[in-house]
Amino acid sequence: MSHPTMVLVQYLTQSKSKVNSEFELGRLAMALEVLTQMKIVRSLPMTDLSIQIESAFQAFLIDQGLLDEAERWYERLDAWRQPKFLAEHGGESVVSTVRGPASALVVPEGSLSRARKAHASRRERRDRDEASTSESTEPPDEAA
Repeated sequence: MSHPTMVLVQYLTQSKSKVNSEFELGRLAMALEVLTQMKIVRSLPMTDLSIQIESAFQAFLIDQGLLDEAERWYERLDAWRQPKFLAEHGGESVVSTVRGPASALVVPEGSLSRARKAHASRRERRDRDEASTSESTEPPDEAA
């Protein structure tokens, strides 16, 4: 989920739900941000570093006593964000919901910039390869 703190505030505003205190709201928002980062790390190729990072995030949430609550809120917010379509059948409105996590429909944060960087570096490499190939195929200078 991109920007979980903003989604949480929108949810609480629209649903008129309350969190016990501003302090608890801050802790929950921070836990959702950390949980989002954990999910991003899980989506990356598994390496020793990614495993250590995910473990550190998880240990932090467990130490704060927030892992279970953050996961419950994350699922609640994800379900709330699911696209809902309103169809009319014979004068009566029917709401249908798209199944599956809404966050699966969103491109992971940062992936667009990573893709652009990778594409640019491939283009630079290809241009260098073409330049070196064209230099080597030129006929040798007759004066030399």
